[in-house]
Amino acid sequence: MGDEEGTHKFRKLLPFSENDYLGLSSHPTIGKAASKAVLEHGMGPRGSALICGYTDYHRRLEACIADLKKKEDCLLCPTGFAATMALMVALGNVGSLLAAGKTPN
Repeated sequence: MGDEEGTHKFRKLLPFSENDYLGLSSHPTIGKAASKAVLEHGMGPRGSALICGYTDYHRRLEACIADLKKKEDCLLCPTGFAATMALMVALGNVGSLLAAGKTPN
């Protein structure tokens, strides 16, 4: 545990050690929408878009997240590794050298 009685100044950081990168799990609007979806569609993972197919719900979620974050668009990825690979594919070309750490995610 850190010293609670200090004059330390902390910067706001994104926690990449967890799966809630954007802090959406505790957002009240997300919670209400999730509750409504559970009541309408049931609970439990039925599989990723890769396995079960990309649906209108996926697209609507991407659009809502983009709107929430005030961004042009959003891409859902099933894992952090998939997000890293999507970024590398989007940025890379034949002449590119892309480097990542020992464990990119």
